[in-house]
Amino acid sequence: VVEILGKLGIAVGQATTISSLVVALWVAAVLFAIYRWGIAVPIRRPLISATIVATLLMFATWVSALVVPTAANGTAAALGSMGIVLVWSYAVGFIIIVTPSIVTAVELVVRGPDS
Repeated sequence: VVEILGKLGIAVGQATTISSLVVALWVAAVLFAIYRWGIAVPIRRPLISATIVATLLMFATWVSALVVPTAANGTAAALGSMGIVLVWSYAVGFIIIVTPSIVTAVELVVRGPDS
């Protein structure tokens, strides 16, 4: 795959960045659809909420990739990686559920409760 990308003039780092952005756009689109049409009462500002969630998930994935032990071998590395994956899963759920509420609260503070 690296050779094919090299022949196309795309470095591996560029391919990773491009694929990360494509995945983030896909996640934002899916969450927008869920926030807008997937629940009984649509969330206010579903596009903003979905974009913020996708950005936070990209950042959380990047941080977890930095923290996962790559140099260590054996049981400690496997158990440490499992712990990071579990914490990441908790963070993903928390971000997906809480972000629309925060966006609504910020909008109410900025515009006022009467708007």
